[in-house]
Amino acid sequence: MDDFIKPRPRPLQQPQATPQPVNGMGAPQPAPRPITFAQPAPAAPRPVQAPVAQPSAQPQIQPQPQTQSASPQPMQFTAPPKPPKPSKKPLLIKLSLIFGSILLIVVAILGIHSFQQGRKPIVPESITSSVKYSVYYPDPKKLPQGFTLDKQSIRSPAQNGVTYTVLYEKTKKIIFNLQAAATDKELATFRSTYIPKRVSYTTPVGDAEVGASGNSLLVSIPVSGGPWIVVTAPGDISQDNLKQVLNTLVKEPTK
Repeated sequence: MDDFIKPRPRPLQQPQATPQPVNGMGAPQPAPRPITFAQPAPAAPRPVQAPVAQPSAQPQIQPQPQTQSASPQPMQFTAPPKPPKPSKKPLLIKLSLIFGSILLIVVAILGIHSFQQGRKPIVPESITSSVKYSVYYPDPKKLPQGFTLDKQSIRSPAQNGVTYTVLYEKTKKIIFNLQAAATDKELATFRSTYIPKRVSYTTPVGDAEVGASGNSLLVSIPVSGGPWIVVTAPGDISQDNLKQVLNTLVKEPTK
């Protein structure tokens, strides 16, 4: 009995178990079978999750084109070329045209001035200085064909008076007489006495009144602010030629 009562040594695999009394008797229950816990078997590695398969998958994640995109191809965007400098040719052309135009204007002015200075006056200065008005005469370059201004006929026969002659058909003459400005009364007397029947038309220097007087034609042109011009022409002169001669009247430039 002493052998039954003596406790049995604890099993090493389950130190927690102790004998328990049964039925109030001192005899212990048979020692229970030691419980052993099976260790879980390690899970078999899945083929997909095998660490050996991961290195083989990395090259597929990083394809070769990534190395090409990393290459510095778009250098032209990071360092764009400098914009071309604006051409100066259009500006130079404009400046040349402007200076050329100015030069032409200056040359033209100087040419006109030198021409006027170098041109001999039609009316001698001795005559223009002796009268108190500007002398008018037909421009020789604008006279009708066959009509010429006789420069030798320009003279001052009376005080404050000028006369000259335009020749045509070799022997025929148109005589111009210039005198001081007439009053309205003098003009009215001239009309009623010499050209009661008359026609009027406009010339560059003033209104002309033309009428027949005997075998001649008389013309009266009172120049505004200038002399009174009286013209005597042959009676057989054509009206057109007479008008053309009167339309060439110009003023002698004064110095």
